[in-house]
Amino acid sequence: MGILARYVLGEVLRVLAFALVIFTGVFFLFGLFGAVRQGLGMLQLLAILPYLLPYPLPYVLPFSALLAATLAFGKLVAENEVLALRACGVHLSTLVVPVLLLASVLALGAVYVNGEVVPYCHRRKNDTVRASFEALLNLGNGSAARFDLHGRELYIGRHQGRDLEDVIFIHEVEGRRVKLMARSASVSLSEEGDRITLRFDKGSITTFDHETGRWSDGGVVDGLYVPIDIPQRTARPEYLPTRLVESELAAVRSILGGSASGPAPGSLVLEGTLTRTAGDATLEAARWAGRRLESVRLTLRVPGGEAAATAPVARIERPADGVPVLSLEGGGAFRGDDPAAGPLVRALDAEVETRYREKDVITRLVTEVHRRWSLAAACLSFVLLGVPIPLVLRQNNRLVPFFVGLVAIAPLYYVPFFAGDVLARQGFAHPLPAIAMWGGNALCGGVGLALVVRVVRRS
Repeated sequence: MGILARYVLGEVLRVLAFALVIFTGVFFLFGLFGAVRQGLGMLQLLAILPYLLPYPLPYVLPFSALLAATLAFGKLVAENEVLALRACGVHLSTLVVPVLLLASVLALGAVYVNGEVVPYCHRRKNDTVRASFEALLNLGNGSAARFDLHGRELYIGRHQGRDLEDVIFIHEVEGRRVKLMARSASVSLSEEGDRITLRFDKGSITTFDHETGRWSDGGVVDGLYVPIDIPQRTARPEYLPTRLVESELAAVRSILGGSASGPAPGSLVLEGTLTRTAGDATLEAARWAGRRLESVRLTLRVPGGEAAATAPVARIERPADGVPVLSLEGGGAFRGDDPAAGPLVRALDAEVETRYREKDVITRLVTEVHRRWSLAAACLSFVLLGVPIPLVLRQNNRLVPFFVGLVAIAPLYYVPFFAGDVLARQGFAHPLPAIAMWGGNALCGGVGLALVVRVVRRS
């Protein structure tokens, strides 16, 4: 690498590092304020701090690359260094090519950050918030425990499993700080597993009004129930690394294609218990995921009584003849044209199709993958646009090229990119949302490439 290339790369890297630190810090503070507004306690905030830091990187990396390219080349133009190089017969490609190579490396790094690091931080943040609830539900025997339950503080003097003694519970209600002290309390979990309920006995309530600065007696409580929702491990594509998103996509396509032998469904494949009746058949399953059923019991009404069949696993498949089949592991299969079980089998097959098509699962998954790749590619397309702007404008003020580039990327990149996201949310089928997302890179890269060719030829 020549002296000039190292010099230009040094200028770009200095600005890039500065921009990354500043922009990431600003967005990190916004994320921190958002977590505070969600009601997270101090201990939870401290625990999730490392996972909030990478959140803005998918958007900060391309923006910082644009700033670095425009300011570095703006400096070369403002200080007449480009003019001096031309006078010495140095071709501008000597300066431009190394920066474009650096942008390509940055784009590859962004692919890893967007596809692995950010989803990992999403999952870890969610798990950290859930950890207090899980610890409370799995208490053994002991004393002196404290829990932060999504903005609510619970202090326990002694505990035997889910039976608590000498409890203090603090939370905010309509701008007032409420303190509940009880001799005994208990914890229960809802059947759906999405909520805990605290019951307080032999206690009293005091409230603190922030406006008056005074505590007031709220009376005696006995048998008071306080429900608290548990933050769920929501099935969102952005929580999964790219390789698992692609695996989920293959699984859903397999489900919609009528096969139950495709890739194992993951967290985005709709799950739940199942009880269905159609015609003379009733089917119960402890778990339903895609076309796979677990702990299955099939009951058929026959002359003179009922006949039942059980299996640890069953599958709803649609072979080449188009007639759906319910196959029980260990033997036994019921076709959609069977007089007794046929209506149930056909109803289950149709419900699988409806569940996944109505949820637009494929569009969500495909759009998430292209969103990550498009943001990563923006590191290159933004630099491709930012490098020639100072060379074309020839301004002594090095900030002017940056603001021109900033104005340019709004209609060229962000309008198509966010339009693709809106199309996906509105239910438009693939590939229209993905095309819109990549349209921004095509426009930025196309305009930038045309300007680079023009500038290099003129040199």
